[in-house]
Amino acid sequence: MLGSIMKSTSLEDLFSANENNLYDIYKFLAQKGGRTLVEEDDVSWVIAKPSWPNFIFSPCFAPQQVDERLDAIMDAIRDFVAPPVIKLSVSSKPDNLEERLIEKDFEPFLSRPAMAADLSECKFDSHKSEDVAIEVVDAIEKLTQWCQVGSGFEFSLYERLLSEPNLRLYSGSLGGKVVGRSMMFYSSGVAGLYNVMVLPEFRNQGIGTALTIAPLLDALERGFQISTLQASSMGEPIYRKIGFERLFDFTYCRPKQINFSDFMKV
Repeated sequence: MLGSIMKSTSLEDLFSANENNLYDIYKFLAQKGGRTLVEEDDVSWVIAKPSWPNFIFSPCFAPQQVDERLDAIMDAIRDFVAPPVIKLSVSSKPDNLEERLIEKDFEPFLSRPAMAADLSECKFDSHKSEDVAIEVVDAIEKLTQWCQVGSGFEFSLYERLLSEPNLRLYSGSLGGKVVGRSMMFYSSGVAGLYNVMVLPEFRNQGIGTALTIAPLLDALERGFQISTLQASSMGEPIYRKIGFERLFDFTYCRPKQINFSDFMKV
């Protein structure tokens, strides 16, 4: 899955790399973690509950089949065999798929910018905490603490993945307490940064920046030139300061009548 390292910085290649790395990690977590992965010709989805991720992704429907395919997906969502979130991207087809979803009583509820950076041009001297200790999570004890930062990351899933060469987990500690986490996934020729998270009471101290820079420096040392990510509104300003640029937006859509929490309980 590592493949050759991507050197191109063309927009077309960056668009593809961002999507491909994201979809690769979805498939990787499902396959290696023993979770559900459904891959059809025109759409895929992953179910990793109670852990992350749980999305329908990569929808590319033939124009004459959109209604039929969306009805089938809605049936799967109602039966709780598909997650009630469809993730749209720049490659989703047809181009008006978001409008077609709205006609089917879906609603867009979240937008996340896809970003990329040339690691050789990044500013690694951005403000970061000098007190935080960043470590690679390479032991069960460290993983236990890593999974306890926030929610959505189940120990039994990530325990299977510690020795995988294309996934690396990072923890950030203050005074011996793990207060933040991040992960890097190497695939489709790029280094994909994911799930940078700091406990609320420890934010605005440069810890998130440190948890971003450490994986990027590791990727650079491994010879990678491009890093990709999908940013939260809180994280985007940090990534911009380091050198990431916005490419396009991922749009999340959900059916109005199905509650995500109900899906997670089944």
